[in-house]
Amino acid sequence: MPIKDLSDVRRMPRLGEIRKDYEVGLGNKRVNCIWLACLDCNKQRWVRVSDTRKLNFTGLCHTCRLLRWNGKLELSPNWKGGIKHVGGKVWIWLPANHQFYSMADKQGYIERARLVMAEHLGRALTSDEIVHHRNEIKDDDHVENLKLYLGHSPHARHHRLTEIKRNGNRPRDALGRFLKGGIQYVTN
Repeated sequence: MPIKDLSDVRRMPRLGEIRKDYEVGLGNKRVNCIWLACLDCNKQRWVRVSDTRKLNFTGLCHTCRLLRWNGKLELSPNWKGGIKHVGGKVWIWLPANHQFYSMADKQGYIERARLVMAEHLGRALTSDEIVHHRNEIKDDDHVENLKLYLGHSPHARHHRLTEIKRNGNRPRDALGRFLKGGIQYVTN
């Protein structure tokens, strides 16, 4: 619906009215927006039509959504029990009063392997301590499968020695420099 004159812009929209986002100040992606009222406080606002189709759309304004959750993550429609999987590792959410909360990131998540090792040792781990999976399976977090390294260098050394056992030494030129053009291992 193109804007014909200034009086069309200044009138209050009716509930259910649809306009483009650039007409109502929500961007310039040329998507449709609808005028809705909050289910709790009846505050009226523009919402992208695509947002209303999402599974977690509640019909509430931002303020009422926060009040309904009361700051509790468990009430969020995106809550998945405090567990997330990133890069093959399992991350656990810890409440602020947890014994090992000091090891958590800004969002309150901690890698499950670090939590298991900390509980086994009975103390929080420092940022220099690396938890290694012996069988190289990142989500196998049994205590028997975990090993603690006191720094990045010993952990990197372990991986380099394992690589040498598996593939042999990397080839070198006459001056002892590693050959370029990708790693092609030769066994002696």
